Amino acid sequence: MRKAKTKNNKQEDLVYKVLKKIKNTGLIGKGILETTRAVEKRKAKLIIIAKNVIPKTLISHLPTLCRQKNIPYIWVKSKEKLGKVLGLEVNCTSCAIIEAEEELIKKLIKI
Repeated sequence: MRKAKTKNNKQEDLVYKVLKKIKNTGLIGKGILETTRAVEKRKAKLIIIAKNVIPKTLISHLPTLCRQKNIPYIWVKSKEKLGKVLGLEVNCTSCAIIEAEEELIKKLIKI
């Protein structure tokens, strides 16, 4: 299991670019509830969590749960941008990639 923080805007842009592709071709769980369920059932391939969530207790369980279930996760800076990229009209605190091409997931995990 591996966690990753996007180190610069180029890496974060890559995350959003890949998410746009997966959104159209794969299966994504959006929001805390769907993300948590996907991790608990070990269906998630990768978790993406926004850093600017207030209160932090909303997302504080996700990293620990991901480590327990051996699921990689990535931090991004903005819940607003994450929601926008996923095609939502509201902010999105986290998302779970459930089904996608392996190449796209590997690309994100390497960050």
